Amino acid sequence: MRLEISLVRRIESYLAAAHHNGSGKAHLYCLWAVVKYDYYLSRGMRMDPPSIQDLLSWAGSAQCQPAEMRHLFDHVPVPQSQLEDAILGMR
Repeated sequence: MRLEISLVRRIESYLAAAHHNGSGKAHLYCLWAVVKYDYYLSRGMRMDPPSIQDLLSWAGSAQCQPAEMRHLFDHVPVPQSQLEDAILGMR
């Protein structure tokens, strides 16, 4: 499925709001990293901060809820890459 940039930006704004409100959990940062990887990086597009590396670092420092991580993997296709390896290490 191909998403419109406006929808991707809206998703990012929701994830950024969760981060700024202090409700950022590991699964939210992982989802944000997947969005950036799958939409921007895979298309060779420029990404606004935060970087994928920052998001994975935040995820590693955030509260990890195993049920939410399972939910993420059940519903969001994570690209097979170093990103997948990093996220799988958090489960």
